[in-house]
Amino acid sequence: MELVAEVEPTRSREKLEKWIPPLKGLVDWIDIPESPLGVARAHSIAVAHYIQRTYSIPSIAHIRVSDVNRVGLRSLVGAAVLLGVKRVVLLRGDKASDAEACKDLSPEEALREVERHGLGAVEGGLLVSARKTPGEIEARISSKPSFILVLNATPQRMETVARIARRYAVRVYPYLIVETQANRWLIRQMPPYVPRYTSDGIVEIARKFAALSDGLIVSVPGDYEGLHSVVEAIRSNI
Repeated sequence: MELVAEVEPTRSREKLEKWIPPLKGLVDWIDIPESPLGVARAHSIAVAHYIQRTYSIPSIAHIRVSDVNRVGLRSLVGAAVLLGVKRVVLLRGDKASDAEACKDLSPEEALREVERHGLGAVEGGLLVSARKTPGEIEARISSKPSFILVLNATPQRMETVARIARRYAVRVYPYLIVETQANRWLIRQMPPYVPRYTSDGIVEIARKFAALSDGLIVSVPGDYEGLHSVVEAIRSNI
């Protein structure tokens, strides 16, 4: 089982120096969202490359198709090839408050561009919400990404996602969003339908997810000490 830690796309090397070294030896990948909540920071491909070069941890970069047209996407894929970023995730992304969305590409169309222009060096993945109907989930997975990252995952919902993904030989990585005392104020701003788990019970829930997936993505928003503690507990017990 691959263990992945989510890290925000900061522009600060000082923050990365605090966040990343404690994760070495515990995680297989770092997952980096792109402009979460529509707020631009450093591009996730640049952050992924910096983490890989500085800390030797492979990283997954997200690409928002709402920010790029077909030519821009090809340039980003070329950058991933050049910089050795081997996994990218194509998604629409959160709406930006001060910019119009580009409507040139859907995530599925962007996936085909990665296949054409990634020179075999870049795997393309998609986001799938486990809250969707089985038909909607299959429609996304049937585009045959190399892997999917699963939002709004619960063990019961994951059974459906995993069954469909196996049919198409697509690898599955659900997000585990963890609430701690330090980030409770932030987690509680999320929509109520987003599953969140406590650090006390995370090993048990991680075991249930691990039985249905190829890896887990651990997200502890705003609490990087908590992130380290959670991934350490999962790595030690699964």
